[in-house]
Amino acid sequence: ILSGGPQSVHAKGSLVCDPGVFELGIPILGLCYGHQIIGHTLGGRVEPGQVREYGKATVKILRKDGIFEGLSDNEDVWMSHFDQVTALPNGFELIAETKDCPIAAMQNVERGFYGIQFHPEVTHTKNGMKILENFVEITGAKKEWSIDKFISSEIE
Repeated sequence: ILSGGPQSVHAKGSLVCDPGVFELGIPILGLCYGHQIIGHTLGGRVEPGQVREYGKATVKILRKDGIFEGLSDNEDVWMSHFDQVTALPNGFELIAETKDCPIAAMQNVERGFYGIQFHPEVTHTKNGMKILENFVEITGAKKEWSIDKFISSEIE
């Protein structure tokens, strides 16, 4: 998961991602700045948005499978960005949009890459945990962690 942050991919000294990460053959989920890193690194375009979004937004889900499996047509989410992906990288498709952010989410199913401009990890994104759970399903990761196992392991 490539997480969010307040930087611009175009700013001097901004956080970058080694392009080799995208050659590892593993699923990747980009959140906010991570979404922009995916777009920028893989040949899309990231530009300042016409409207700076900070707060509640309604995202229109265009593909209700993959990371959006089980969600409704419109979802309340939390946005916090100025820059945004304005052109998809090759091989990606648009899967969600808002009034002010035409590429609110994108995916390349073949490579297992997903990018979302909003923050699923905050309580303001009503079904954010479902999105994260869907991504975990896509990765094939085993759901073995529990607080009880963690405590036992730490005590040992």
